[in-house]
Amino acid sequence: DKQDVVGDKNDGGKSEEEKGGKRKNLLFAFFALLLVIVLVFGYFVFFGIIVIGTWKVEKMQNSKGIAALVFDADGKATYTTGSYVVTGNWKKAGDVLTLNIKAEGRDVISGDYDCRVSTGLTDKTIELWKGKDRVMSLRQYKLEEAVHPVNNFVPKKDLLGKWTAGNSGYTYEFKDNGLAIFSKDNVSVTYTYFFDDNYITLMVYHLKDSSDEESSARRVMYSVNNDTLSINGMKLKKV
Repeated sequence: DKQDVVGDKNDGGKSEEEKGGKRKNLLFAFFALLLVIVLVFGYFVFFGIIVIGTWKVEKMQNSKGIAALVFDADGKATYTTGSYVVTGNWKKAGDVLTLNIKAEGRDVISGDYDCRVSTGLTDKTIELWKGKDRVMSLRQYKLEEAVHPVNNFVPKKDLLGKWTAGNSGYTYEFKDNGLAIFSKDNVSVTYTYFFDDNYITLMVYHLKDSSDEESSARRVMYSVNNDTLSINGMKLKKV
């Protein structure tokens, strides 16, 4: 009996059932931690190479402001600096990323690139290389609309609607919320606009974080005659 009493004191008075429960809890915590490590590792191994999402184009050479690339799951690629937007397509085979984004036949970002993806718990980056040359660096980015409707905007009825310049493919659309959209093929520029009797002022905006790039204005002469709109001498017909 004395030996049993001494044994109970050394074990803090805990029963075999309590000690067994503690061992089970420690074992459960160990396997839970191991599962988390495996899941995190698996995420970075199997999903870390995915490029779908929005990416900020880091400043390269003498470029000003910032731009963003958006890779959609359906293969659509979008390049934007805010008001200015160009759409194209992308695909990825292994470590090779193929981009095809052009404006009026000229390359914006096009070609085959060695795509190097770097992952982290809070950040993810992509580097595009051509041989030994790094062409572009991309970083995960939260894209926000650069152009917003104008508060308390009072439109001019004669201007509202969509106007096209014949077979050229150029289109202007003036909306009743103060937004004007210029487009041709896969390129569009969204402005806010203000007007008087003779001039329209078009405001261009840049992506957030472009601290060295402020909004800029373009002032154009216009006139409206029934279904014909003249902007700086260009004639457009109401659609």
